[in-house]
Amino acid sequence: MTFDLFSACRPRPDVLAHELSDAVFAASLDEVVNETAPDAYRDAELFFDSTWPSQGLRDLLNEVFGRLTGRRPGAASVIRLETNLGGGKTHNLIALWHTAHGRLDPMRAMAFMDPDLLPDGPVRVASLVGTGAGASSFPAVDGVEARTLWEYLGLQLGGPEAARLLTEGDGMTAPGASRIKEVLGDEPTLILLDELARYLETAAGHGVGESNLARQTVAFLMALMEAVDARPRASLVITTTEVTDAFGDKTQQLLDAMSEARGLMARREHVLRPSAEADLPKILVRRLFERVDDAGAEVGRRYAEAARDVYSRGGDLSPEAVSNTWADEVAAAWPFHPWLVRLLDKRLSTIPNFQRTRGALRLLASTIRNLWEQRPPGTLAIHPFHLDLADPRIVEDLTSRLGRGEMENAVRADIASQEGGEPSRAELIDAELGAPFARRLATTAFVGSLTNDVPGLPAQDLVTAALAPGDDVNVMARALELLEQRCWYLHVDHRGYRFSTEKSLVKVIQDAQARIPVGRVRAEATAILGRIHRDAALKVRRAWEDSKVPDREHEAALVILHWDDFGDARGVDPRGPVPDRVRELWERTPAGGLREFRNRVVFLCPSAGETHDAMVDAVRRHLALTELAKDEVVLKDLAENKRAELKEMAAESELLARIAVCNHVNVLYVPQRDGLEVEVLPTVTKASTHPNQTEAIVDHLRAIGKTRG
Repeated sequence: MTFDLFSACRPRPDVLAHELSDAVFAASLDEVVNETAPDAYRDAELFFDSTWPSQGLRDLLNEVFGRLTGRRPGAASVIRLETNLGGGKTHNLIALWHTAHGRLDPMRAMAFMDPDLLPDGPVRVASLVGTGAGASSFPAVDGVEARTLWEYLGLQLGGPEAARLLTEGDGMTAPGASRIKEVLGDEPTLILLDELARYLETAAGHGVGESNLARQTVAFLMALMEAVDARPRASLVITTTEVTDAFGDKTQQLLDAMSEARGLMARREHVLRPSAEADLPKILVRRLFERVDDAGAEVGRRYAEAARDVYSRGGDLSPEAVSNTWADEVAAAWPFHPWLVRLLDKRLSTIPNFQRTRGALRLLASTIRNLWEQRPPGTLAIHPFHLDLADPRIVEDLTSRLGRGEMENAVRADIASQEGGEPSRAELIDAELGAPFARRLATTAFVGSLTNDVPGLPAQDLVTAALAPGDDVNVMARALELLEQRCWYLHVDHRGYRFSTEKSLVKVIQDAQARIPVGRVRAEATAILGRIHRDAALKVRRAWEDSKVPDREHEAALVILHWDDFGDARGVDPRGPVPDRVRELWERTPAGGLREFRNRVVFLCPSAGETHDAMVDAVRRHLALTELAKDEVVLKDLAENKRAELKEMAAESELLARIAVCNHVNVLYVPQRDGLEVEVLPTVTKASTHPNQTEAIVDHLRAIGKTRG
């Protein structure tokens, strides 16, 4: 069977048309209640059509309506939905609202709950969304504005009369459980409290006698839980985010109150998580695609085969990718790659501004639209690298929307350029290698870098996340190596690869190199050339020092010529004729006469071509590293491991500069019977460097039979 992502899946038309506004991704219970929500949430049929029936949602609907209908006497009276921001809590409250109002069709209900638990008649519903209320101001109910949470709920459940029962006295002191029981009565009653911790944050600043409105609200909540527990046809659902979010202290206050209230209740509260990690890809598929073929198993098989092939050839992948379950993991996440789901769920979702499902939907909607417009050949799954960082909308979603606006510098410099801008370093590497792997790997590393205070992604995870069937992992490994060498904002340590707003050591070194003038570089290169050639069996004569080469029978000389002796070429072409400058020195004595002992003089010249620029770069880098290793200001700003790395690089740079000089000045002109013979010296490496390169030249001449004795 031949297929790809584009033949096996069809996105929803509004995704392809880019008609999804932020409002479509931002579920709001208030807007559903007020009939002002987008159709995707207001219309029950559309809502359930795009909703994945996760086990958490099924459990919630069965628990709540099992109690409201009386058909599950053991069902919990109080349910707390807990997850991180964007984890589906509000979405599940909307499902409760529609079901309570008889809007879940019995045939469709079979996918979401036990249809026998659907209510036969009306259910009273009251709700609060904490973000939509002030400390003592709530949305009007039939023209009446409440000042407290209990008055607001009373107005929804029984109008002004119920509200009066709950606000006797000053109206600002929380009522007891008995009054609340009276309002609840025996009718099926559902109370939904969303984002209550946010309301408590606001209410804490409103004084009530020696207390404040937040404390009174917590007291009311305790009484409400006791009252709901005493009424067998009443159910209370409260959402809380994790205590690590922006309202963590109020969430903890809320949890403490609920814990204390358990002692007054006949049943314990029931905690549900609206969705699990395994549900996320299915939720995303349901919201973004109108058709997804049953091809996950085939795609999983192909990815598993590719991973096994890479592993058999020595490639380094995550252990999961070479396990027996990798094909199943790929199939379960498809059409998304497992690592895309993981980064969305485990990394980005921990950023409060992202919001797990909502943020993922907005990000993926843009990604899917770009993919279907470009249709890259051979695409089988949506990887992290398909988040196209050349698209300003996606960059905004991953930077400024998350409070990471300064990270855009890293994107533009290292990963993806904007239209008309300078190519990024990853793009330049890809052009050099003729493959797209640098940008793929850099994009994946970037997405994994947006959470504060987390390690980077290890190389094996990066490769696993970017590897698709048919990829050349050797080229991919080279791309990763070049990224590490060239990127300005990519930091690499034992924990992995991570982008940061801080300049990497690569950028610090490049900036230092840019400050070294070319005149200083040439002077240092000349000094190195002089230092590495000292007198030995051949006496060294440096032509740039205007050194005279005497014509003596018992003195053999090595005459070294400077690259400046050869103009713009910066050297000689060993395939061409003997340069005039060399021939003149060989034929004539310093006094101008004919040289008698021509077989006693050997000439060393620089070679024309790229070796000159390579030498200049190596010497400039050596000078920069030497300065940085002594700069206390720079060292103070670097992490300890980076300081050690810098000093190690500085020590090595001197050797590399020497090697670069040797490999530029490497053409010998050796006397023979009829003139001068050209000999190109072997390439010098770290292993073959000599403390005195003159001795290395003598050894080479001896090896090719150009010496006597």
